[in-house]
Amino acid sequence: MRMFKRLDPKLAAITLTAVTITFVYLLTIHIWFVRPLLNIGNEIDTLHQAHQQYQTRLDRAIALQSRLAQRATTQTPDALLTGTDTGVATGQLMQLIATHVQSITAQGFVCSVTNRTPGTPREQGEYWQVEVAVSLNCPIDSLGRLIYALENKYPYLFIDSLSLRRTQSINGGTMLNGQLTISGFLRHGEIAVQVP
Repeated sequence: MRMFKRLDPKLAAITLTAVTITFVYLLTIHIWFVRPLLNIGNEIDTLHQAHQQYQTRLDRAIALQSRLAQRATTQTPDALLTGTDTGVATGQLMQLIATHVQSITAQGFVCSVTNRTPGTPREQGEYWQVEVAVSLNCPIDSLGRLIYALENKYPYLFIDSLSLRRTQSINGGTMLNGQLTISGFLRHGEIAVQVP
């Protein structure tokens, strides 16, 4: 008894033709045409996702810009330093610092200004940024109250840099010697710049 029957020549020819066509397709059409198109399709999908992400970010930026523009038109007038030039604004900034220190001292906290040095005004778009370098001797609680008062009252003031060093006071308590750079902004307009 024979295990295998002889294959029908027509069936063998059809099978061989199908295998040959599949092999030729994989070596020619798929490698040279289909695979690059599939890769391009994947790249298009990746670019589409990136485009959606950037569009979302752009939409957020446009919304923020419109909110900032609205905020700029409705901004309270006392949020900025006043004055006819940057020299007057720098003087106002120095006076505000002294006033805040006196206010902290009047509340029973010890704090003293040892030095105030005006910086060079810088143009920031439609504003002038004026700054003052200040040296202070304060306990930590007084310094914390002072920084809070400077940054959370009108006009808006900013602590641009802060350097602290611990020192001993005469009565043995711990004091902080602070070096602060405090800045405020003055609206740009018909302002003459005075460099101190």
